[in-house]
Amino acid sequence: MARRKIMIESVGEPSADERAEMEKHGIFHGPLTDEERKAKRQAWEATLRWPLRGVVSEDFAALREHDRLHQMALGNLQSSKSLCIELGENPDRISWPRGAVVYYLTHFAVELFLKACLLRGGRRFDRTHEISELQDAFDEAFPNHEGVHTMWDINVVELAILGPVPDRRIPAREDQFLRYFDDDAGTRGEWSFAPAVFISEIEGLEEQFARVWKELPAAVPNGTAR
Repeated sequence: MARRKIMIESVGEPSADERAEMEKHGIFHGPLTDEERKAKRQAWEATLRWPLRGVVSEDFAALREHDRLHQMALGNLQSSKSLCIELGENPDRISWPRGAVVYYLTHFAVELFLKACLLRGGRRFDRTHEISELQDAFDEAFPNHEGVHTMWDINVVELAILGPVPDRRIPAREDQFLRYFDDDAGTRGEWSFAPAVFISEIEGLEEQFARVWKELPAAVPNGTAR
């Protein structure tokens, strides 16, 4: 029985089948003694693939908003690195969808990091996913500080200004392309992914994130000015 259905329908006392299904997920319902509950939990934990270790979000939720975004940026970059290393060490597992995930997590990490910096400086900049626009906002907010340098610093529109009109194969919205393989206009890019090459991009961003965050001025109160 689907867990969602159980949660919706089991307002009263669950049936035997519902109870069994709930216990598969570590949900023990009904009047149980402490010893019974402990025994059931130990039996359930023994069925798990790994020892039961996890994390809750309360401490993270208590952070200031710019610190949360900073930590989320690091989390996405670390996850990108883990997958990139896995694919580099296991080349038989490489596929474009998995490579696109590495790209996307890295792109999203940069987006979150720049937004965290802006919030820390008292500016909110939620209206875009474009790295180039966030880079411009960073330069305006912190004119005396060097920011991060990424492969997405110049977008397609800017390339058109700098030289010949770019080929339509280059996606104008990298974040959409990396998620769906198309942007809103149906544009597709011709990309490639090689873990041995991209890992240096990730590690370079790790160093840049650490440097920039350390060098930025102290955060404004709450870091949430609009």
